[in-house]
Amino acid sequence: MKQIRYSMQGFMDTAVRRSDEARHLVGADRRARRCDGAVTCALLAAECALKATLLFGYAVQYEDQVPAQVRKQAFQGSTGHDLSLLYQLQPPSVRMKPPPVEAIIRLAQRHRYAHRYGQQSPPQKEAENVTNDADKVVQWMKGVIG
Repeated sequence: MKQIRYSMQGFMDTAVRRSDEARHLVGADRRARRCDGAVTCALLAAECALKATLLFGYAVQYEDQVPAQVRKQAFQGSTGHDLSLLYQLQPPSVRMKPPPVEAIIRLAQRHRYAHRYGQQSPPQKEAENVTNDADKVVQWMKGVIG
């Protein structure tokens, strides 16, 4: 089986797309009572944005080009979904542009798998707040990468 290489451009594109999808899902039906899909997309948008900036900070195009220890933590296994860890792994050059730390902390506190599998379905206002935080991370990514 051919191994997939994940690129900075792929993470950037996915971050923007998932952020747009989260925004659409949270606003699709004003009477919506189940917003787990919006939260799932928002969390994925933030994860992809942090991975894109990580690659940019190491001046590489693909995840297999970062140092082995960083690759293991950020791109292999469940730790690659830990938003606070992905933030901590960011090189100093990326942190020069002030990141939305508070938004990252709030997003990192979400239990992503509970939302993904429908065990938690936040009300629309809560999902809107999560989506806004993810948008901040995606906008930061755009400012860092240009």
